[in-house]
Amino acid sequence: MEWLNTLYEQYDRYVNLFQPSRKLVSKERHGSRVKKGYDTAKTPLKRALEAGVVAKETADKYQKLYHSLNPLKLHQQVEQLLTQRFTTSTEVTPLEKKRVGTD
Repeated sequence: MEWLNTLYEQYDRYVNLFQPSRKLVSKERHGSRVKKGYDTAKTPLKRALEAGVVAKETADKYQKLYHSLNPLKLHQQVEQLLTQRFTTSTEVTPLEKKRVGTD
């Protein structure tokens, strides 16, 4: 469980601070086709800060966190946690037993 909590903490930081995403802002139907319009890609942090829904103290905290982290290193840490988990796990799950046919 500790491994999963660490993974979520690192992954949450990576996605919310550094992974931009586009949001759907409009849809127009032209017969059977639908034309979708998207906003520019922004990180969830940037969207929240621009919307003004975050308290000043919290915004400052996240800005400091953003500037203190290296996105490449953070991504590598997430990958390392995933690799570490799946290379050290030698336990065979019931689903794997069914696939292999070893009951």
